[in-house]
Amino acid sequence: MMSVSGGWFFVVASEAITVGKTSVTLPGLGSYIAQWTEKGNYPHIVLGIAVMSLYVVCLNRFVWRRLYAISQTRYRLD
Repeated sequence: MMSVSGGWFFVVASEAITVGKTSVTLPGLGSYIAQWTEKGNYPHIVLGIAVMSLYVVCLNRFVWRRLYAISQTRYRLD
């Protein structure tokens, strides 16, 4: 779970990268947040962060908790 979270954070963060005069932007949530942060539009920034938070909470609730419960019952060491 931690590896997937770290990888997803890297993907979101790498959607909008600027090095010197070179800028690379890919479509996605990270570039959406970066674009509106650059323009200073706070309602869009809050919307992007809310969507990202909702995604993480739903993924945790509906995927990771179920996988954890299955692994607890199926792969017990007792």
